[in-house]
Amino acid sequence: MMNVNLPAMLLCPQGLRRLFSFWLSVTLLLTACAQSSSQRSAVRMGATVTSTPPAITLNWVPESGSSSYSVFRKLPAAAAWGSAVASLSGTATTWTDTNVSVGVAYDYKVVRSGGGSATGYVRSGIALPAEEDRGTLVLLVETGLAAQLSLEIAAVEQELLSDGWWVIRHDVDADAEPSTVRAQLIADRAADPDVKAVYILGHVPVPYSGNINPDGHVEHRGAWACDAYYGDLDGTWTDATVNVPVTAYGHNRNIPGDGRFDQSDLPSAVELMVGRVDLSDLPTLPFTESQLMWYYFNKAGRWKRKELTVPATALLFDDLQWTGYPLAQSGHMSLTACVGPGQVQEVTSSVGPFVDQFGSQPGLWTFKCSTGAQSTGTNGQVTFVGTQSGVRTAQLASISAQGIFNMSFGSYYGDWDNEDNYLRALLGSGNALTHVWSGIPNWYMFPMAMGETIGHATRLSQNNTQQVFSPQNAGWQGQSVSRIHMGLMGDPTLRQVQVAPPTDLVVVPDGWYASFSWQPSPEPVLGYVIHRIDSVNGAFVRLNEELVQGTSFTSAYPFLPGDRYLVRAVSLINGPTGSFHALSLGALARVTGSALVDCNGTLGGLALPGLPCDDGNAATTNDLYTPECTCAGELTTGVGSLQDDGIMVVQRGNELVLRAERGLPARYTLRDMAGRLLRTGNLMGTGAVLSLEGMSAGLHLLQLEALDGSAVTVHRFVVER
Repeated sequence: MMNVNLPAMLLCPQGLRRLFSFWLSVTLLLTACAQSSSQRSAVRMGATVTSTPPAITLNWVPESGSSSYSVFRKLPAAAAWGSAVASLSGTATTWTDTNVSVGVAYDYKVVRSGGGSATGYVRSGIALPAEEDRGTLVLLVETGLAAQLSLEIAAVEQELLSDGWWVIRHDVDADAEPSTVRAQLIADRAADPDVKAVYILGHVPVPYSGNINPDGHVEHRGAWACDAYYGDLDGTWTDATVNVPVTAYGHNRNIPGDGRFDQSDLPSAVELMVGRVDLSDLPTLPFTESQLMWYYFNKAGRWKRKELTVPATALLFDDLQWTGYPLAQSGHMSLTACVGPGQVQEVTSSVGPFVDQFGSQPGLWTFKCSTGAQSTGTNGQVTFVGTQSGVRTAQLASISAQGIFNMSFGSYYGDWDNEDNYLRALLGSGNALTHVWSGIPNWYMFPMAMGETIGHATRLSQNNTQQVFSPQNAGWQGQSVSRIHMGLMGDPTLRQVQVAPPTDLVVVPDGWYASFSWQPSPEPVLGYVIHRIDSVNGAFVRLNEELVQGTSFTSAYPFLPGDRYLVRAVSLINGPTGSFHALSLGALARVTGSALVDCNGTLGGLALPGLPCDDGNAATTNDLYTPECTCAGELTTGVGSLQDDGIMVVQRGNELVLRAERGLPARYTLRDMAGRLLRTGNLMGTGAVLSLEGMSAGLHLLQLEALDGSAVTVHRFVVER
């Protein structure tokens, strides 16, 4: 950070007097001004929603001197905002969007003019569907840690599975080459295109890249740690041109052929969400690496099970106002979007050192920025230990951090692969589960208010090149700025809202079929979903089309010892920017007991009702054994695709049956051939049954449309009477 330690000014009495004069002037200026540059550069926003009629109302904190507000809207996957959807006066503090649909997410940007420009973002929606199958996560575990905490890491795998992640695990030697690790990730993605995230445990090899000094210190220029390298699967990374043989800090050295890359910015978009928990090399903390990791796993699990709870509030401390740059801008934008404008407490030095609030006031989010602090390591080297007036690594030995999700900025420690580094060390304290270095460039956390993971927000921020979310940079470098150093410390699957899970799942036979019972979630929920864990295809197969209201369910799938099942609670969350359905972790169970005698009289055979067979009729599909042990198929009336997922549509008596390979969030419409609307609604899960009761005989149309409008398919079918 520019002028962090001000060494030249402290060399002589004249410099000391100038420094005092400077600080006095700044103090008087800040006293006279009601708001900092960071506050005025951020439109601090929230949103409320109604479902009948569907509407989203944006609201923001008023700012004096404002001349106008412009509102923009796009779908989250859209690459550009387009023209403003509303232009408002400088006195406006709300705007309502009535052109919205239930179950669809929208991103909003509000730009203020007058008294300086400002920007704010929220994601909103009405009753967004839950994401039941989150995809595949690659778990990279340092081999030494894997040996020390084998049971605990196995529990982490189970926890991820119960959260809807299919897990691929690799144990990695600490001295492996980053290029070898990345090659493994590329191979994983080629074998399973649903790979979406990487969770790094321990000191898995750290990639370095570039010739940068985003904190502004000339002596800190060189290669910085770059975990985004593991998330970029198709970018070109070279090691041939950057030549920085001598650096003030040895780990920043970068010369051709040394395994450190040339790129000072990401060469292409990051495909995978990457997060790391590395609590090695922290001698100032009074625990070993394995003890700190055990503690992290424990508190992360408690958070996911909603055993660890905190108020939905945030703390913000801006001790860099004197620079004139809005370095706390990302804190103001993200914290207000994630907890609501009225739930952010800005801490000033007048109430005492920030560390006092940081260690005593539980909350969902924190942001702090201050001048960087250095110390001396065990080998006499310089260490990057936090901030002067914020929090330092040594203080973490005696306080307990109270914020769950943490953002901060200050010199040096954004370069995190070194002894006692504060960015990493914070995860070893109190409630802290994540930490990012935000300001140069900014991070955008607003999607987390609507149930997204922090890994999603990480990837969105890393892929921001000033084209979508601006300003990219709150510092002095101008737009745009290097992004290779942006890295998430923490579990990338974490979400800021949790649902308490059910427990004690039991699976027993009920005739041919698997029957389930469980203990309920300790909080009110809408109901439960049951999934079979398909180990062959790496998927979660939903068994119940409607939510189960009680605590028991008998499926149409046979009882097979060895099968695994998952029961999860579903809740509708009304958050600070909208409403969405959220899932708890699941209660897991593996089927035990005696195998059944199948339809062919074979003990443990697979000729069981609900399992595949061949009825010998080429005109049918989905041939299954019936409860009477006959093999029967269904007449196919159409096969199409929706968002690249295979869909099968069949008529069965007075029902229309839809099946999909993966999750099927779509809007359906049934019409007759004259175009008259007969049925409409939303489909969720991997299958649905629509009643044809009351429909006349003849040809009809079924239209399926993705909830974001990105794909439409139409199927014809005949109703027979």
